[in-house]
Amino acid sequence: MLLEEFRYERKFVIEGATLAQVELVVHLNKGMFFEEYAPRAINNIYFDTPGLDLYHQNVDGLSTRTKVRVRWYGLTAGPITKATLELKRKHGLLGAKDNVALPGFVLDEHFNAASAKNLLKASPKTAPFRDELDFMEPVLINYYKRKYFRSADRAVRVTLDFDLGFLKFHHHYNSFLAHTKAPPLIVLEVKYPDESNAVAASLSSHMPFRMTKMSKYVYGLDTLLSVRPP
Repeated sequence: MLLEEFRYERKFVIEGATLAQVELVVHLNKGMFFEEYAPRAINNIYFDTPGLDLYHQNVDGLSTRTKVRVRWYGLTAGPITKATLELKRKHGLLGAKDNVALPGFVLDEHFNAASAKNLLKASPKTAPFRDELDFMEPVLINYYKRKYFRSADRAVRVTLDFDLGFLKFHHHYNSFLAHTKAPPLIVLEVKYPDESNAVAASLSSHMPFRMTKMSKYVYGLDTLLSVRPP
């Protein structure tokens, strides 16, 4: 189990621009960003209470909120060999995660809500969170691609998320074939520790985009379940 230190996150949702155009903005920033890792595909199963309490924490703008998800990289469906339970805690712009490695599983038509809930309990390392997890059930799957950049002084990270898609999670049976693609948009995130706040604020001010609130979980739920207009 790994508890990450709290870090700041600034988000920019960009529409009407290509990935190449946004990358150019990042490269021209005075932070002299370089591509830190190879791009990869990210997949998440998001969990919530039956009353969607975690969804409403975000929509209602509560300063303290939580996300519960299982994350893995690569193909969305099929055998998953490396997955991680993440409990993400946010306080305003600050965020941190509890990370717990989970055993492998297969995402296919036999994987249902009971399978997902059992997965949360499959590792003894989830025991400290058992009371919290007992009330959770799977709500949706989202997936997207991510590119990673780091400032020359290594104080600030920028990620670009694109090609977002969603799958509704049904309680008993899931074919995982009814994909819903998001409209073309790019989510740019600036991530940094507290000691780099002044530097990150300066670099962010040179981004020609407007900082905004964006939760991919909330966006996906709005899109799939019509909880409210996306």
